[in-house]
Amino acid sequence: MKVQFSLLYLAFFLWGCTPSCPNDDPLATFKTHLPTEWIRDTGLSTDSLGNPDFLHTVGGHLIFIEPRAEQLLLHYDPETKRCTRLLPHGKAANECMNVHQIGYYPAAEKEAFYVFDNYQNRIFFYTLQNELPILNHISTILEGIKTFSFLTANKIWGCATDSSRYVQADTCGTIDYRFGDYQEYGLSIPIGSGLLQGLSVTNALSTKQERYAWFSFYGIGYQILECKPDSCKIIAGTLYQLPKFQVHSNSGIDYPTFEQNTVVGYPAVTTDGSYIYALYSGQKLQTLFEDPDRIWRSRSICIYDWDGQPQILLQANRDLKTLAYDQTKDRLYALSLTEEGLYELVFLDLSDLRKNYSLDK
Repeated sequence: MKVQFSLLYLAFFLWGCTPSCPNDDPLATFKTHLPTEWIRDTGLSTDSLGNPDFLHTVGGHLIFIEPRAEQLLLHYDPETKRCTRLLPHGKAANECMNVHQIGYYPAAEKEAFYVFDNYQNRIFFYTLQNELPILNHISTILEGIKTFSFLTANKIWGCATDSSRYVQADTCGTIDYRFGDYQEYGLSIPIGSGLLQGLSVTNALSTKQERYAWFSFYGIGYQILECKPDSCKIIAGTLYQLPKFQVHSNSGIDYPTFEQNTVVGYPAVTTDGSYIYALYSGQKLQTLFEDPDRIWRSRSICIYDWDGQPQILLQANRDLKTLAYDQTKDRLYALSLTEEGLYELVFLDLSDLRKNYSLDK
């Protein structure tokens, strides 16, 4: 059945405001549109890359996630031009079934990151040692987490699939705090949690470690939360377009399926600690059937501050896939297609942008 009634409640729930929005185009909220020229990193050959799904930077090094490779991670050092494969694909103790996300890990060592395997519900923790990523340990995360980010070395904040929308927990799976309730708003848990697909980021690189942002993939919108040890509140959130879906039931369990005219929101998000950079798609799900990889690429990067206010819309000179901020060089990295249909590494230095538009770190 169609679920217009549930969608109405969903709008109230997700953004805490009326479901109507004066403009369903997020790009229209930006007063400043800036064309940008992205430069190819010639040190990494296109032969080294397959079709990465994610990209992360740590200590000036780049980590690519290639889910169709036997070694899921590709490590690249732009200074030495060295490439290294690691993290085998498989079921053994130190192997990964599927990488759902990769991100910054605020460990004592600055050059640390994590990899999340959502099939086995495990987090792989890495640090850079002697210019190479080294696996330190593996931890099992709380079941039912759709997306998350680290607030501290021991605390995560993310979207859950059980009785709450947001949950704060430690890396051992102990829940410290819940925020939001699906059923209170007339949505069953499977339906509500099925609409949570998106990306998370925290500003753990700055002094505002209590901020957490979630950007929607199905539908267009985002929320920013202020998180404290015993409380949480939404400080900013905008709904542009709701996802369009139907509800089905199997053995008494409800679940949503998304319609092809659902507009995709944000396939990549990163932060420099002061601002959020979100790659905006704006394409419909039907694109997945026409060109499965096309829906992940775009030329529009939305810059928001950590209060949720639109700052600048960057318009790239080429289609981009994935997005990662490198603190050591103060630049954004992404992937772009060559004329031959291969992916190459490109970057944008932010120094001129900060100087001319007062985007201080």
